[in-house]
Amino acid sequence: MPQTLYTQKNLELDPVLLQLDAQNIADYLQERGYLWASVQTRLKPLRGGVEVRFWIQTGERVYLERFFLLSSSAWTSERKGKLNAWMAKFLGFARYPFYHPLAWFSSLPVFRKSRVQSALRNLENLLQAEGYLDAKVFLHSLDFNFAKDRVILKIMVREGKPYRFGTIVVKSPFPLAVSKPQGRFRKAVWESFLESLRQRLQERGYFYAKVESRGRKVGQRIHFFLEIIPGPKIYVGRILFRGNSTREDVLRRYLTLRPGEKLTAKKLRQSTKALESTGFFKAVEPKILPSLWKNARDIMWKVEEKPDGNLRFWGGFSSLWRWFGAVGFEIRNFDLFRFPTRWGDWGSAFLGGGESLRVRFLKSELWEQGSFLFLEPHFTRFLGYRFYSEYSLWKERLFSQKSFEVKNEFLLSLDPFGMRGGLRYFYFQLKKLSSFLPEDILVLREGESIVSIFFQASFRMEPIKFFWRHELSWRDWGSDRSFYKTDFGFSWRFSVLDFLILQGYLKGGWQKDLESSRALLPYPLRFFLGGRGYLRGFSYRGLAPQFYGVPLGESAFWAASLELRIPLFPKWFFGVGFVDVGDLGRGDRVVYAGRMRLAVGGGIRVLIFSLPFALDYAFPLMREVGDRVERLSFSVELQF
Repeated sequence: MPQTLYTQKNLELDPVLLQLDAQNIADYLQERGYLWASVQTRLKPLRGGVEVRFWIQTGERVYLERFFLLSSSAWTSERKGKLNAWMAKFLGFARYPFYHPLAWFSSLPVFRKSRVQSALRNLENLLQAEGYLDAKVFLHSLDFNFAKDRVILKIMVREGKPYRFGTIVVKSPFPLAVSKPQGRFRKAVWESFLESLRQRLQERGYFYAKVESRGRKVGQRIHFFLEIIPGPKIYVGRILFRGNSTREDVLRRYLTLRPGEKLTAKKLRQSTKALESTGFFKAVEPKILPSLWKNARDIMWKVEEKPDGNLRFWGGFSSLWRWFGAVGFEIRNFDLFRFPTRWGDWGSAFLGGGESLRVRFLKSELWEQGSFLFLEPHFTRFLGYRFYSEYSLWKERLFSQKSFEVKNEFLLSLDPFGMRGGLRYFYFQLKKLSSFLPEDILVLREGESIVSIFFQASFRMEPIKFFWRHELSWRDWGSDRSFYKTDFGFSWRFSVLDFLILQGYLKGGWQKDLESSRALLPYPLRFFLGGRGYLRGFSYRGLAPQFYGVPLGESAFWAASLELRIPLFPKWFFGVGFVDVGDLGRGDRVVYAGRMRLAVGGGIRVLIFSLPFALDYAFPLMREVGDRVERLSFSVELQF
């Protein structure tokens, strides 16, 4: 169908330019897969001039059906598969494997000359980076399937022999012990070696040190000559922040760099990572700026704040609590003393102090629980404190009798090197409105207090995060109990096949009363299992033993979870399958009892207008007598 694309009047007619325009239009169409496109020019005389028309015939679009790699070398199946995967990626074939849900909606790539030429260059560069410096990749032939408008590529790959590292001579103004690379030459290995040299120089204070290299091929070896130009030592000037509403004195607590000391790349990375690990920011970007002092540089971190708080709702249905609901309010960057000074300050009031404030409330027909947490991780440079208060209320089914307990906890911690230790103080209040929960069941007296010391450590080795915590209490310290309590675990999260997300955890713990081997610790200190995050498929704290429907907890537990997340619509809709397993018991019997609770299930994760919504449905496959089931659970979170 004829279409007027654009019109220009009063132009001088030049046959050469006219032919060039027609050729440009044809090249444009062929680049988009219309290989048989043709453009003809037609002239129509008019009064005082001529009308030029381009007659375009595109034909059918041509697609890449498949390709073959040809070589005179004998490739192993692993090598051949690797080269084919690279070329498929460069040519634009489906990014998803055949078993991915989106693979069914993926079409063949359009044949484009520029893409084919770019793919040949990219494969050649990759081979050269692997040490095949004489490698050549070129197009051998094109086979057309005119009936289906498809094309098949045959690509010739000539690798040649791999090169090896030869002698490496280093010229440096000071002694520098280095471990030189050996074996086959690889570009990545060589660049890593040069980067390690720069980092070692930067650790000595030569932040702008240069390493110049020259290479020479002799036979099948490459000989290098390196010259190190250290330059002057660089020191830290001012430390600045931009884009932050968090107080600068709070952010400086996490930095390992101090004004006046040597500027090193290691400390710069550590400081940046420490700021990222606070959880206050979406992005942290360090910038090095000129300083007023000689041989010094100012460091500025440009940050983008995250929402400081969230309001979360969750709930479900279980055989223990029946329908239940919960609400939680949390501010992760709270400031207790940042009061508003004028009307416009309400948006930033009580924010930016690095403290944490959390309030939670859970309500069901038979049970009620509430908690309050305030955390100041850096009261001084190393010293922090934590206040936690919690109450629980039970309602007996038959006689509507009630009983509840209150726990107040104060914690003083020392956190010098990412490890935390300190003093913990509990104070319990037990108020019984009836004899429904006797004291020998709760192992709790009115006004009982406990003083304990604790030590905990956590570290991350991507993609695994590990934590360990140990707590000890003794009567000689003024405590009403002597006990120890240990819990540990690790969690992981990584990608599988470039689109699946596999995550999970393994954790456990045990505790012991040092005065009686059979006695349980007070009720609020025991371990419980069940519910979201602890063992899906079972009610919150729903694992036996129980006393008239009240979960009593135990002295030891273990739990594990494996969850596979599938992106049905990337970035906002995911399908989830999971397996949760664990057990709760008395001492080492939890390990040697030969039993476990097992649940499998699935669910969805949806992100709509920045509101994460989760819905899970679980099937308990293995359970014990008295365990309470919770098949359906959900949660939704509002960030602000």
